[in-house]
Amino acid sequence: MFASARVFLSGMTALHGMPRPVAIGRRRPLARAAVLALVAMLLSPPGAADTRVDIGSQVRLEKISMSASPAGGTARLRVLIVNEGVTGLHLRGVVTGVSERSEIVAELQPGKTVRLDLLAIPANETLDLTTFHQRIVLHGIKSRLVPGVEIPVRFDFMEGEVAGTAHVH
Repeated sequence: MFASARVFLSGMTALHGMPRPVAIGRRRPLARAAVLALVAMLLSPPGAADTRVDIGSQVRLEKISMSASPAGGTARLRVLIVNEGVTGLHLRGVVTGVSERSEIVAELQPGKTVRLDLLAIPANETLDLTTFHQRIVLHGIKSRLVPGVEIPVRFDFMEGEVAGTAHVH
C-alpha cells in the first residue's frame, strides 16, 4: 500500500474554493533520489569542496627566522604567529622550497619530544614558536642554508595559508 502512495499538491477548485488533491507523482522515486544524494555526500572525500584562501588579513607573522644548516640536515624555523581574527586557527605545518618536509614538535621534557599534527591558535592569541617548548623543524634541507639569506615560507593552516619570509641566522 505504501509503495503505491502518491504525493499530493493542493489546488483550488473553481466551484467551492476548497482545496482538491492533485497527484504529482509517486513517493518512491523521490525517496530513492534523496537516499542516493545522501550516500554520494557521505562518500565524497572530506574537504573536497573546500578552497584554500589567503588568511593574511587575520594572521600577523613576526620574527620569522631560520637556523643555518648544511645540505641534508635539519633547520629550526622560529616565528610568532598572531591570530587577530575572531575565530581560532589550526597550524598544520610550513612549506618551503629549501626543505623536503616540516613538522611541528613539542618538548614534553628535556630530550623527549612528540610530533603534533595540528597546533591551535585561539582568536586574539599569539603562538610563540621561538622557544624550545614548541617548534617547527625543517627536514631534508636541499642546499646549504647560510646566514643572511631570505627564504620564502608558506604557513599551512586548516583554514587557509599565509606567506612570509624567513631570515637565516
